Amino acid sequence: MATNEQQKPNLIQRFAVWLAQVVAVDVGKPGDGLVAVSAGTGLDKSWHELRQEFADALEAWRYNPLARRLVGIVSAYVVGQGIAIRSGRKTVDAWLRKWASHPKNNILLEQSEWCDELTRSGELFFALFMDASGMVQVRPVPAATIERIEWRDGDYRTELRYIQSAPEPGADNPVWHHLEDGAVWIGDGDKRRARPIMVHYAVNRPVVPPRSIR
Repeated sequence: MATNEQQKPNLIQRFAVWLAQVVAVDVGKPGDGLVAVSAGTGLDKSWHELRQEFADALEAWRYNPLARRLVGIVSAYVVGQGIAIRSGRKTVDAWLRKWASHPKNNILLEQSEWCDELTRSGELFFALFMDASGMVQVRPVPAATIERIEWRDGDYRTELRYIQSAPEPGADNPVWHHLEDGAVWIGDGDKRRARPIMVHYAVNRPVVPPRSIR
C-alpha cells in the first residue's frame, strides 16, 4: 500500500504539470505577454495613461497594507540606516556633513521617503535651490506632476527642461531647467541669484525616452 509521501508529487513533478498547461502565443497576437513601452512614437503612452499609473501606484501604497509593506521592505533594504556621502578632503567632508544635516535638508531623514517614491514611480525629480550663503536645498518633486521632458535634439539622455502640470486650470505650466540648459545665474547686480535647477534619476527604464514631447 502506497504511503502519503509516495502519493504526493514532488516540486519538480508539480512544476512539470503546470508547464504542460502553458499554451504558446505568437508575438503580436492578444495575450502574447508583451507590453508596449514609452518610445516617443505612436506606441508611446499618453500623459493621461502615465499619470493614471502613478496615481494607481500611490493609491495602492496608501490603502493596500501588502503594497505598503513591499515598498517599505525595498526602502529598508536599500537605505538601511542611511546613506552618507563622505570625502577624504576635510574641507569638502565638512561641507557635505553641514549640507546633509542642514535643517532645511535633513538628508538622512528624507532618504526613506525618496526611496518610497522611487519604488512607486521608478523616477526621482529633485529641485535644487541655492541660498545667499551658497547652501543647496533639496526639494523632491512628485514624478506624477512632471508631464513632459524636453531634451537636446538627437540626444534624449541630455535633458534640458522639465514641464510640470499647471497648479490650477488656466495657470501656466511651471518649467524647471537642467544645468545643461544654459546659465545658472539669473538677474543682474544686487538682484543676481542662482536659478533653481532640476535633476532627474530613473531606474528600470527601457532604452527610449521616458516621456515624449507632445
